[in-house]
Amino acid sequence: MILWFSLHFRTLLIRTIIIASIFTLSLYFIGVSILLEPPNSNLNDKALQSNTTVTHVDLTLTHAIDDNVNATLQQVNNTQIDDTKINDAKTDNTQVDDIQVDDIQSTQPNTQPNTQLDTQIIDDSQVNDPQVDNTKLKDTQVDNILVNNMQTDTQLNDMKAGNVQYNDTQAGTPLNDTKAGDKVDKQLNNSTTNEIQLNNTQVNNTQDNVTFTQVDTRLNGVIIVLVRNSELHQLRKTMRSFEDRWNKMYNYPYVFLNDQNFTQEFKTMTTALTSAKTYYGLIPEYMWGYPPWIDQARAAETRKQMGFRHILYGDSESYRHMCRFNSGFFFRHELIEKYDYYWRLEPGVDYTCDIEYDTFKFIKENNITYGFTISLLELSDTIPTLWKTVIDFVYKYPQYIADNNFIRFISSDDMATYNGCHFWSNFEIGDLNFFRSEKYLKFFDFLDRAGGFYYERWGDAPIHSIALLLFLEKSKIHFFNDIGYSHPPFQHCPLNIEYHNSGRCFCDPANNFDDQLGSCMKDWLKT
Repeated sequence: MILWFSLHFRTLLIRTIIIASIFTLSLYFIGVSILLEPPNSNLNDKALQSNTTVTHVDLTLTHAIDDNVNATLQQVNNTQIDDTKINDAKTDNTQVDDIQVDDIQSTQPNTQPNTQLDTQIIDDSQVNDPQVDNTKLKDTQVDNILVNNMQTDTQLNDMKAGNVQYNDTQAGTPLNDTKAGDKVDKQLNNSTTNEIQLNNTQVNNTQDNVTFTQVDTRLNGVIIVLVRNSELHQLRKTMRSFEDRWNKMYNYPYVFLNDQNFTQEFKTMTTALTSAKTYYGLIPEYMWGYPPWIDQARAAETRKQMGFRHILYGDSESYRHMCRFNSGFFFRHELIEKYDYYWRLEPGVDYTCDIEYDTFKFIKENNITYGFTISLLELSDTIPTLWKTVIDFVYKYPQYIADNNFIRFISSDDMATYNGCHFWSNFEIGDLNFFRSEKYLKFFDFLDRAGGFYYERWGDAPIHSIALLLFLEKSKIHFFNDIGYSHPPFQHCPLNIEYHNSGRCFCDPANNFDDQLGSCMKDWLKT
């Protein structure tokens, strides 16, 4: 009896436990399904049978928006946003990431005084009512601004680093492509801009009413070219070399001078070779002709005799006019009078090194009056009485002779004789005011009256050189050793190997005239 009762009780207990477990699991699944169901959502095709284990819940979510939600969204669409602030906008390389604007209509920003906007305001320019429709602005930068579907009264076009125009920026005025050097007026109202970089110039803490201007740092210099129409193509080659080596960086003006009118072909072709200004002048007869005291018959006989002796340019009349003009008149021509510095350029010469500095600035800053590249001996047959005439001038005008002159370069016997050394004047860089000085004008007039330009064949090179060495100390005269220059048959080629290894020069140092027979450079360097 007791055994039966024990077995029956165990069976009943087990059944009770099983039923309780099933009931508990049923409640658990029903609870889970209730918790997973979103509020205000419809459940379609729910299959939940009583007396069956729940094995699948098929939920289809639909976003049913009631009338109140629709009304709320409609109100958002019609809402105007005032006093919008755009944060963390920077002038350079600023990025606006992942801004999503859905159907937002903005009104005019508040522009009252002392209103601080994190964005930069330029000249009180107002951007009115930007309309943005589902636009995503991402990775916006100053160098590459992308504005989609935006309509404003002020157009911002071609904003690039170093190429931004700030000209009276009012509503309706575009900002387009200001070039470096244009005068720019930029007002930053009610804002302070840090680290604005324009054309590699950094301006920190820029305040109101800042003006950006390009300063022309060139000196009052000019390139002087004495040339004939027939020498056009020789000159074109020279100009191409001169522009490539130097003047394309500085654009100093050219003055072309001729004793005949220049042809239109000459003007067109020379102007085309440079971005600099070009001027064309006619030399007046009194500068290019016989002065009244010259006996022209005697001058003609001299040319004849020198021609028989095969003296270089001995029989040329025009060469004598040229030497006289270059000695006493080139700096007085009406097209040259306004300039202070000059570079003499001749057709048929070549420049063989890059010149990486402003030579006019160099001579001014170093208190230099005259510069040369080649020094050589003059032909003694062309100047038989020149030195005697110079000595006569020195005795008559001793007040003009510099105490610390450098006449020993051309006379080693206390001015008893002239060794013939001079600076080759087809290359000259100098101060025009030296030639306009009283002492030089007196010197030229004294020589001119002597008649040696026509009765002999005095050249402008020895006359320039003697005057410089009489009136100046050596420090005022500069040897441009770094400028490669060729005037056949001679050339100066820098010997510094670094000039050649760097590609700055392309001449042959073995053909350098400085240490050859006829050169005076050794005497210049040792004295």
